[in-house]
Amino acid sequence: MNLTTPDSPIQKAKWTQPPPRVSSQSLLPLVSYTETKGHTVTTFKLYQRAKHVYSEAGRVLEFKKICSEAPASAIQLLGELMNQSHISCRDMYECSCPELDQLVDICLQSGAIGSRLTGAGWGGCTVSMVPSDKLSTFLTNVKEAYYKSNDQRLALEKNSLFATKPGGGALVFLEA
Repeated sequence: MNLTTPDSPIQKAKWTQPPPRVSSQSLLPLVSYTETKGHTVTTFKLYQRAKHVYSEAGRVLEFKKICSEAPASAIQLLGELMNQSHISCRDMYECSCPELDQLVDICLQSGAIGSRLTGAGWGGCTVSMVPSDKLSTFLTNVKEAYYKSNDQRLALEKNSLFATKPGGGALVFLEA
């Protein structure tokens, strides 16, 4: 049985069952468990991490809603969601690093409407939303402020700093 087909039991369960509701009360058993094992919740920052995960999921749904409804302020709203995401990754999930935070700040100062880490953080990349009429200036400013300030970064700049457009995402084609 192929479990990845839309009619498989696993796939049906994914799409027909509502997502579980999580509240701070439902996390209490985990709190008790960690306290009895000699750890406190602050050691694992369980609430903080869970709050990031669920707020990030909320931002994804809000992003989709804004794209679907296309209000006049859509670009600003989407940029703000990206910025909120980075702040949450940095402060709540703690998966950013000083270099990523610096790059996000430079991107925002250089004309990005929104900028955030991507690729799970802990080093890595940022993605920024930049108006097409500001793209050339944006790329120049980021190159000057971030890449030219460090020889090691400058050596990577040609493969690290580039423009792209949103697309449909990855697809898996299954033969019928």
